[in-house]
Amino acid sequence: MSARTGLALLLTAVGASVAAQVAPGQQSQPSQPPTFRAGVEYVEVDARVVDSRNEPVHGLSQRDFQVFEDGVKQDVVTFSAVDIPLPSPPDRQAGRTRSTETTRPDVATNRRQRLDGRIYLIAVDDLFIDPARTTFVRRFLADFIDRSLGPDDQAAVVSLGRSVSFQNFTSDKTLLTSAVERIDGAKVPSPVIQTLAFDLGRRSGLAAGGGSSPDAPVALGKTVDARSTQRSLVRLIRALSGIEARSKAIIFVSEETPFEMVSDEEGLWTEGRSLINDLQASSDLARRSSVPIYPVDPRALTGLHEETILVPIVGLTDTPAETLQKELSASQQRLRGLADDTGGFAVVGVNDLIGGLDRIVRQSSSYYVLGYYSKNPKHDGKYRKIEVKVDRRDVGVLARHGYMAQSAKASKPASLPGPPGSPEPVRAALNSVLPVAGMTLSTTGAAFREARGRTATVAVVLEGAGSDLALIERNGALSGQLDLMAVALQPRGDIAATDMTHLQLTLPAQTADRIRRNGFRWLARLNNLKPGRYQLRAVAASTADMLGSVWYELVVPDFSDGPLTMSDLLIASVSGLEVPTFKPDKAMQDMLRGPATTNRRFVSGDGIVVFAEVYDNRLDNPHDIDTTVVVKNDRGIEVFRSGDTQSSRELAGSQGVLRSRTPIALKEFQPGRYIVTVDAYQRQDPAAHVTRTVPIEVVGNAGR
Repeated sequence: MSARTGLALLLTAVGASVAAQVAPGQQSQPSQPPTFRAGVEYVEVDARVVDSRNEPVHGLSQRDFQVFEDGVKQDVVTFSAVDIPLPSPPDRQAGRTRSTETTRPDVATNRRQRLDGRIYLIAVDDLFIDPARTTFVRRFLADFIDRSLGPDDQAAVVSLGRSVSFQNFTSDKTLLTSAVERIDGAKVPSPVIQTLAFDLGRRSGLAAGGGSSPDAPVALGKTVDARSTQRSLVRLIRALSGIEARSKAIIFVSEETPFEMVSDEEGLWTEGRSLINDLQASSDLARRSSVPIYPVDPRALTGLHEETILVPIVGLTDTPAETLQKELSASQQRLRGLADDTGGFAVVGVNDLIGGLDRIVRQSSSYYVLGYYSKNPKHDGKYRKIEVKVDRRDVGVLARHGYMAQSAKASKPASLPGPPGSPEPVRAALNSVLPVAGMTLSTTGAAFREARGRTATVAVVLEGAGSDLALIERNGALSGQLDLMAVALQPRGDIAATDMTHLQLTLPAQTADRIRRNGFRWLARLNNLKPGRYQLRAVAASTADMLGSVWYELVVPDFSDGPLTMSDLLIASVSGLEVPTFKPDKAMQDMLRGPATTNRRFVSGDGIVVFAEVYDNRLDNPHDIDTTVVVKNDRGIEVFRSGDTQSSRELAGSQGVLRSRTPIALKEFQPGRYIVTVDAYQRQDPAAHVTRTVPIEVVGNAGR
């Protein structure tokens, strides 16, 4: 088997994993929704038809297409034409697609909705991006978000390596750009550079031992990283299958593919062999459909200046640029193969990356969806080749090349990492590459200074939809179980802190109705966290099949850095008392006069309480601290103000902790968006000033 065929075998199976969902009202609709016949494989293929200028071809019908599987013509039973208007230039859509919020939301949710526009998953393989190109990657991705995201589009950003940059699907360009700015390239020098540098050192008498080359550990490290990236890609594509959208695409930013182009005697890739079980274990939905991958190589039309600068040429008889150029060509060919096999195209070897990204937008906006029932009934887990033909000579077709058939043999899933004693379904949600939306969840985390040292305790609020709980009626009561977990992950994925609980629920019918109507709440604590950036992941599982997870970007400040510092804000509400709390946080509840909530959307007439702690780190000099709580509407008009003053002498007995608890009645607030701001400052030192903000929304009584 050739390297090219082997790549198709592995990668096209990867690309066989996202359903193309087509919204009503498109140009052409399926004659009827497919019903998945038992024992028969339903397959869906996205076909992007382009002319000689690589522009989408419109107006084709089902009779213009033919689909072959392993050379056998298939009967197309469903057909749709997707045609989404292209986004307007930024200057014409200013104020329409940009977020109207002036401050970053402090709540994350995994709630998903059907999207009528395009969705892009920007997967950044920072393990294979040179650190010297980090700024360039950030810049062109920020430009893509600004220029190419239309008002009905959404995007997500996820890193596959060490930077752990993440932003869930959103149309908020500010949040997406913020995630892009957290990307950091972490590519180590390539084996070619390692070898050249080693050879130079050996010739100069500088190589320790003068013996073996360091290629083995470098190659081993690359292999481990490659497998991690490959698994992440497979899991990302699978995760997209649960999102309903008219158009889906993965923009894969990398200088390399994680796939080695070496096949064994059976024609299987040595890198891919360990993942065959993962590919075969894809869900039925994942096998039935496709998603294109568009690799983008940030090296562009490179002269390899960043690479050659690492290799001194003094003393070398051969030019390293020639060897590096061969390595570059091989890596770009693999990127092209990844795109070709999944129905996309690669933006490699060109300086006009923006033009390549614009082409991705055009091809994500116009394509055809073809569905058929495979005429091969075997569940042998083997690769099946797909070929799409169009009855026109002047066009080309971009479509995935095949898929992995179902296997009659069920593979045993490998045990996943996680806190000791945690159930396997919870670990699966914890290790997911995107938040799991099986249970609708929202979360927030607020960092507070611990009594001693520079560490923090984080109050975690997790709220979920009560209708997602699997409850069984027994003897007039409703029973079930619920596993809950909150973890703080460090940048490389290590668990820094955990809180988890297992609840065996026995609920009177009245309480169960209240939970179903208002949802449920869990309050967790993550202690002893050092200053830094973490990813808070919260998981809830009612059964192995009914579970969800939500991610929140958590920043723990150094509360000892500066004369004044402040905690994050927590909010409680009168309406929040209606939500049953499975695990109260007594200390916080006493200060808030009720449990904290993730809700930031309140009806007129509701009441909220805003809580924060201010830390005075200079009690030795007498001074006064003023705190104010201000609420402004989206036009910047102040609608509420409250203030207080305390002296450093009053704070001495509380180790410099000032607690600000402010009730706010919303009955006079007009429906609209507001910003709540808590300020603290020293009168004697204007530079000693801290502030925190949080957005809220007030709606009419009928709009909750």
